Amino acid sequence: MHPLLIHSTGTITNNDKPNIKVFGNTAEITNGDTTPSTTDCTDFGSTEVAGGTVTRIFTISNIGNDALVLSGTSPYVTMSGTNKSDFSVVTSPAITITNGGTTTFSIKFDPSSSGTRNAKITITNNDNNNNPFVFDIKGEGTVPSSNNNTPSVPTPKDDKADIIFGGNAKKVVATAKVEEKDNVKATTITLDDSEVQEDLDKMDKENQDKTKVNKVIIPVNNNSNIVIGELNGQTIKAMEDKKVALEIKTERVSYTIPATDINIDEVSDRLGKQIKLKDIKVSVKISDSSKETVSIVQNTADKNSYQLVVKPVDFEITCRNGISEITVSKFNNYVERTVAIPDGIDPKKITTGVVLNSDGTFSHVPTAIIVVGGKYYAKINSLTNSTYTVIWNPVTFKDVENHWSKDYVNVVGSRLIDSGVGNGNFAPNKAITRAEFASMMVKALGLKGTNFPNKFSDVKKSDPCYSYIYTAYEYGILEGYTNGKFGPQDLITREQAMTMLSKAMKTTGMNGDVSKADINQLKLFKDSDDISSYAKQAVSICTKYGIFSGDTKGKLTPKDSFTRAESATVIIKLLQKSKLI
Repeated sequence: MHPLLIHSTGTITNNDKPNIKVFGNTAEITNGDTTPSTTDCTDFGSTEVAGGTVTRIFTISNIGNDALVLSGTSPYVTMSGTNKSDFSVVTSPAITITNGGTTTFSIKFDPSSSGTRNAKITITNNDNNNNPFVFDIKGEGTVPSSNNNTPSVPTPKDDKADIIFGGNAKKVVATAKVEEKDNVKATTITLDDSEVQEDLDKMDKENQDKTKVNKVIIPVNNNSNIVIGELNGQTIKAMEDKKVALEIKTERVSYTIPATDINIDEVSDRLGKQIKLKDIKVSVKISDSSKETVSIVQNTADKNSYQLVVKPVDFEITCRNGISEITVSKFNNYVERTVAIPDGIDPKKITTGVVLNSDGTFSHVPTAIIVVGGKYYAKINSLTNSTYTVIWNPVTFKDVENHWSKDYVNVVGSRLIDSGVGNGNFAPNKAITRAEFASMMVKALGLKGTNFPNKFSDVKKSDPCYSYIYTAYEYGILEGYTNGKFGPQDLITREQAMTMLSKAMKTTGMNGDVSKADINQLKLFKDSDDISSYAKQAVSICTKYGIFSGDTKGKLTPKDSFTRAESATVIIKLLQKSKLI
């Protein structure tokens, strides 16, 4: 079942430290309240014992003046109670929640037998002067009734599965389990480790081009709403060693994840170094979004006048050993998903893929429209797992109608990268600040930050670009000045913009290497001596790949300020050269 996001109005007051708002069902507690009552209870409801699980997402929002630091070790959320065994922490909150920031964690209820279970969730602040925050959770497992109105327990159908190794289909020792319940069809393909190892070795020997990334493809073409590929950690490690990608492929959606991006060694460390890789179950899941999520997506689209092109789809990777489970939701490289465009949709009326954020808003993710076998697909490139859909959102700014940057500017507007300056205008000739350029970069690349270390003394939490600046810093796109400042309101220069763009190429997967000969080519610009020494390599990269060019006088003007129109242009060129759009 897809996690439900349920809000409340409860507030935890944390004395003179950060104020924290917890979103659950109806939980409302105050700091120091260690005696939970029924009003503090998050009710998971009734769940069938056979095959039923319910997950709840909780959001901790820091609305105080200081950062909240949780104590203990991951998952930073502890549960207690004599009958807590059927509850488990699925995802852990971030250990630090900045002022105005949020983090989420989720609890799963998976009953093993009938009856009611109660447990307590405890969240502990690192400040010893404050008591833990405690509230109750409750779930009830029920044995399915024989009443015709009660959903029936699905009868799994087991069969062998065709798995494709490097282009060669083979019916390996893989179990295909199909379950149908409440008009939802789920297919789980479980691969046998030993036979997969043999086929991986054979595929590696047959691969003449060692630069080519081979795939293990799990095709499922039975109109399932949920498709899961299951492997153990040892298989993932073998695929990682041979630089193999796993692809789950249905009639409508495909999900390709390089085994290296699952990072099974880190997962193993988090689950416990004593656990063997073969005992870690890795599940890669594609599913139609729940009715609740579809409703949120539709409401957001309606509110912003976006036209939904495809139904939302969820992507999830979980690694589990016993009751311990870790969700792999962030990757070092862009992970590719393709979603089929429904017949009858004009491919020219597709703008971009978007990801659903925890607050119900959409964010741009780099998306290209491709044609495979005469059918159109949206190829979505993202660094995270979540819920994705595709929208049509044509934007035209009034003040660029006759401007040279018209096409580029309207693209950044349509893709939710920059909404302009208001009243339908973009202000193309206005100089852009360093903070604004960093924000545009982060939105264009679809980046989500998780670590805000307060490195820059002049970047305040109240700054609207705060999270974008630190996200760009987290991804190595910016470093700031040597005096510990970032200069968010300073006008960015052309060479500073090129420096950030060249660093972003490492994230986009673009080859940013340059030779001495490439750097010597800078002498073709009349003002090459004006280029700062720190920026010469970056300037060489950006000019080599056609992201930047000189003016009509043969000058690069590296110290000049940079306009909003120019920013939109070079950022879109970066995405295009990186083949992300």
